[in-house]
Amino acid sequence: ELTTTILSMKDYIDKQNLRFISWGENIIQILSKMTEYPDYIVFYIEIGYSNKQNIHDIDEKVVKVFETMKYITNHNKRKCSILCVYPHDQTLAFAEYSALGGFFKSLHLENSLVSFKMVQIEPNEFKNISVGKLIIQELQEKCNGEEIAYFKGKRYEKRLFEIVEESNAPSIYRERGVYLITGGFGGTASIIAQYLARTYHANLILTSRRNLGKNEIIKLKEIEKAGGKAIYIKADISNQEDVTALVDNSIEHFGHINGVLHTAGIIKDAMLSNKDIQDIKQVLMPKVYGTR
Repeated sequence: ELTTTILSMKDYIDKQNLRFISWGENIIQILSKMTEYPDYIVFYIEIGYSNKQNIHDIDEKVVKVFETMKYITNHNKRKCSILCVYPHDQTLAFAEYSALGGFFKSLHLENSLVSFKMVQIEPNEFKNISVGKLIIQELQEKCNGEEIAYFKGKRYEKRLFEIVEESNAPSIYRERGVYLITGGFGGTASIIAQYLARTYHANLILTSRRNLGKNEIIKLKEIEKAGGKAIYIKADISNQEDVTALVDNSIEHFGHINGVLHTAGIIKDAMLSNKDIQDIKQVLMPKVYGTR
């Protein structure tokens, strides 16, 4: 029998042998009163998103996941398996789901007692399968950081494998194409910019929040020496007005944009026990909000 805490799954699965906690309840308070911490925790997270929502809003469910896991890692000294279930979502909410997967991966590296599995379910699947049985099935198998998806009655597992590119295969990059690179003059952005300039004589727009200084001007000249063209436009990728102006200015200069390479990021390295929600928001800004 599984001792399982389910968060906000009342409409989806049978309640037999499961304890439910709604998102509106004080999860930390409930956990603090338990004589034993649960061996399994299942989060069902459905993030509401609309174009009217403030782009810098962080969904309350994401905040509660963070707070719950911080409490558990600080107080629980036994193994705990996490199942994070979420709907297949083609709106801009997908960025939050991806961020949660990254959060749990980092948490597992930090605390080996915590293991997890991400399970994505197409909304139509709720009509065709017993989600309760599906969850029990997934929990009975070890949680090793898998990313699972259920589509049209089939189970898929995300895996990495090497692709051997054929020598005559067409490139995704265009000769003299126009590419916008966020993260401006960071290490990853610089490597990509040099490669595109050297290999494809690309026209590049580099952007970041920093002012254009002496070192940045030198890097722009290095790109031109490598065979490309480059301009710099200062912008905060998490600010909608900045991004609109960035795209407009880029198109005005080069006529179009063939692709975007999003390398911007903020590092707030610390153990989870030393993080607060403001740290989380700052890390999410360029990645999640920037993606939106």
